[in-house]
Amino acid sequence: MRLATLALAPLAHAFVIPFEWEVRWATDAVESVLDEKPTIWQLLNADDKYTRLVKILEFEGSIKKELDTDGHVTFFAPNNEALTPPKHDHDHDHDQDRHMDGPSLASITQALDEEPQLLDKDDGGDGGRKKRREMLRRFARAVLQYHLLPDSHDIASLARNSTMATCLVPHDGSADGLARRIHIDKELLPPGVTINFYARVRSSAGAANGHVHELAHPLFPPASIFDAMFFTTRWLSTSTSAIQRVGGTKYLEWEYDRERSKPGKPVFKGTPLTTFFAPSNRAWNRLPRRLHAYLFSPFGRRALTRLLMYHAVPHTLVHAEIVHHVEHGEIVQADHGKHRDGVATVDSDEWRHAFEVHSALGPKLSIVAEKKRLLPIDGAVVTCMSVNGVPVKGLDIVASNGAWHVLDKVLCPPHAHPDAWAAAAPDADPWADWEEWLPAWAESTD
Repeated sequence: MRLATLALAPLAHAFVIPFEWEVRWATDAVESVLDEKPTIWQLLNADDKYTRLVKILEFEGSIKKELDTDGHVTFFAPNNEALTPPKHDHDHDHDQDRHMDGPSLASITQALDEEPQLLDKDDGGDGGRKKRREMLRRFARAVLQYHLLPDSHDIASLARNSTMATCLVPHDGSADGLARRIHIDKELLPPGVTINFYARVRSSAGAANGHVHELAHPLFPPASIFDAMFFTTRWLSTSTSAIQRVGGTKYLEWEYDRERSKPGKPVFKGTPLTTFFAPSNRAWNRLPRRLHAYLFSPFGRRALTRLLMYHAVPHTLVHAEIVHHVEHGEIVQADHGKHRDGVATVDSDEWRHAFEVHSALGPKLSIVAEKKRLLPIDGAVVTCMSVNGVPVKGLDIVASNGAWHVLDKVLCPPHAHPDAWAAAAPDADPWADWEEWLPAWAESTD
């Protein structure tokens, strides 16, 4: 689970030219002798670069059937290179690393290589082997569902979106039951798509029942917001330190409670759904030095707590293309979105949506999300967002308990001060006169 966050690339977005991709990857389409396209399963089964993935699909069973039906789906297929387990010199290190990786297609492949008897459905074995086989199947099913989208999308269709819902629906009480999402990053040179910042699409092919996209890295179901932030210390170490300092970890985590759980009755703790706008290290460094020192001193603890609360949106999933609140349900922007078979979709190449959400502190955050067409070519678009006029630099990062975004400025909360009007000027520093209002604001009960 955490390896996914370790592999995050610099959080940048670019646009795509889908026609170039269609030409580049058209040769990867596989057709039968009768000029009829095979199903996704038939395509994978006939290609030697997917032998490890095919073994997992045959072992699990149910996803294989979905890939061989008349429905229309999208499947992200890690190739053999992506599923080759790393070599270890010591068994102890090997076992420890596999445990830390958590359930993944690579670790499942390794388990099947080490215990080939697990593939024998007629092998009764002992009770322990049966239990392990069933547990491994459940893990495989969940991870494969995260590689599966419930509709057919070619590479150009993927590139039009910032995030998309997969077929993996949580059963741990998180995200208000919403399906886990993937993040889609677009690149111009060379043209391409990367999933969750680390899994690049190497090739794409159409099938009779959808599309298959080859990956150079398996997908990991997303971690909680705080876990993901914690392992991106290069950009967010100050924010994670601040959250830990004020005891705010529980508001951004959703994790298994080992002490309260019982066999067959897992219990989870933390916050099941929230959105967090995380100031980067650069954002904190932009604050006046005296303010930075004050916030991280014993005297500024309450101010730091309230400031972090202003960056959080509880009970709400905020993505550029979708907003979901626990009480109000899923909201698709009426001016550019629609529902298809109960699933929210965004089809237009251009739209703009301004809305407000309540922060955990109370005051609202003003958000503007928009998709812009950069060239007069279908799909040459970029998606962006701003919060209180501050541009979002790392957009739509998926998490098991919501979403998070990266800001290069710390949001200044609303406050009553005679010089507050000056902060409205485009070039004004809203923190310039912080000593005049911040200490009193920190102690306020408003």
